[in-house]
Amino acid sequence: MSSPILIETFNTLGAQATPMAFGELYSALQMGVVDGAETDHLDLLYEKFHEVTKYVSYTNHMFLVIALIFSKKMFDKLPQDIQAAVLKAGQASVVAEREAMDVLTASALTELKELGLEFYEVDKNLFREKVEQVYRNNAAKVGGMAKIEEVIKQ
Repeated sequence: MSSPILIETFNTLGAQATPMAFGELYSALQMGVVDGAETDHLDLLYEKFHEVTKYVSYTNHMFLVIALIFSKKMFDKLPQDIQAAVLKAGQASVVAEREAMDVLTASALTELKELGLEFYEVDKNLFREKVEQVYRNNAAKVGGMAKIEEVIKQ
């Protein structure tokens, strides 16, 4: 991911952020071009990153959002009852997707542990202290410090 805020965050934590195409990550880890990456349990398993890494740190610094996207132009052409059905189905899909991801993630975690990956919890308070300046540097871009503090508390 090439988000300037994310790059600044990783650099502040002592890493040397190296944005790259996802398809290049496996070989970059394998050849030592990069020492680590951010990903989820499913990609660790399905993309076989477990073959080229051994340790996983739980930072919970991101939440993956999977969006249902629909063309407004096309949506507006639909009859009202179909529009309502699409919106209702979209809302229902949020719950179904979260439940499915929880099950898939738990299953992947079990399999990854069986494959020998070691998982570690990190002290998130130390991370927060370290990136405090990143928050201040970028507060105006994301809705202000009050918004950042609100998200942190969640």
